[in-house]
Amino acid sequence: MGCLAVPGPKTSTNSGRQHEHELHGSLRSIAWNCLTAFILTTTYTGATEIQALDELAGLPGCRIRISLDGRRTRLHAKAWLFQRRTGFGSAYVGSANLSGAALMGGLEWTVKFTERGQADLFERAKAHFETLWEDNEFQVYDPKNPLHRVALGEALKRESGEDIVARPTFFDLEPKTYQQEFSVLRGE
Repeated sequence: MGCLAVPGPKTSTNSGRQHEHELHGSLRSIAWNCLTAFILTTTYTGATEIQALDELAGLPGCRIRISLDGRRTRLHAKAWLFQRRTGFGSAYVGSANLSGAALMGGLEWTVKFTERGQADLFERAKAHFETLWEDNEFQVYDPKNPLHRVALGEALKRESGEDIVARPTFFDLEPKTYQQEFSVLRGE
């Protein structure tokens, strides 16, 4: 079983297209060599791109679940877990998004740990992933289902702030006691 946890798949800018192509080729290779790839993501910050998710969903054996409420589920971690039949699994946890620009040119930090070398840490990461996978907050995403695509598009628009209308907010601004005392001391 191959596990792949990816929050916020994104496509790259024009300057990162070559890296994006290389990244997509690597993911395709992983998908072909694994039994199943499991991907978790959210609409948190509205940065996930539908096209990127659709491409991942088109890979063989790839299953995607997504949380459409970025206010409740703010999955921001970046983690890749690869479980191998040999017992030589590996995990990568870091700050890089799954984009060519982030992985190839960004200033990112990623830590690798292995199933054999850091077994406890690997098992904790795997258990946490499986807990999130089973959480009802994460819904199955099927790009062939028009209802899924509409729901994802609406959630991304909401989370990106495109549909936010500024509303005036009124409040009373009162200085704190220590601020009032400081003003007296300064003679204001």
